[in-house]
Amino acid sequence: MKIILLTIFILTLLSCGEDPNIDSIPEIFKTNYSKYKDQKFELQFGDLVQIRNPEFKGIICDVSEDEGGRWFGIIFMDKQDRLFGRNIPSGFSNDCIKLFDFTYLNQRGIKSITKISTIKLENSKIGIGASSTARDEQDLIREYRKGIERRSHLETPCDEKLKTLEPINENYRDINEIKL
Repeated sequence: MKIILLTIFILTLLSCGEDPNIDSIPEIFKTNYSKYKDQKFELQFGDLVQIRNPEFKGIICDVSEDEGGRWFGIIFMDKQDRLFGRNIPSGFSNDCIKLFDFTYLNQRGIKSITKISTIKLENSKIGIGASSTARDEQDLIREYRKGIERRSHLETPCDEKLKTLEPINENYRDINEIKL
């Protein structure tokens, strides 16, 4: 029992002594983009897209494949061009990791969106905080509206997130944070 307690104590000291770089995205949250960056798809990393209704926009920031086919990861943006983001606690510190919320559109629903332009983005600054899926325009609009609703609530400050059972992590992020 003493060995277990001593081990826990040492691990706690070691983890508290680290100086985590909150600006870097841990491997577990990284996108699949680097795996597909040399391939050409209907949509590419950095493509600014809109759903048929121009009110709903987003940026393609990931590609994924599974038994359901190819999925394009979209980070939605509100009318002020702020991206759907979230802050999650980094270990037991009072710091948070800045991530984004993705909606993955199946390749079969690609006709639901239109490419507007392309923006050069820094992939290393983009991490996945939450994800949902969409197969068509209705699913995309549903996910967009859910995202707007979640961001209508006041975000829990980073130093308070570990003290509450249901912290609010959703926020908006400036697109300039990830532009090259």
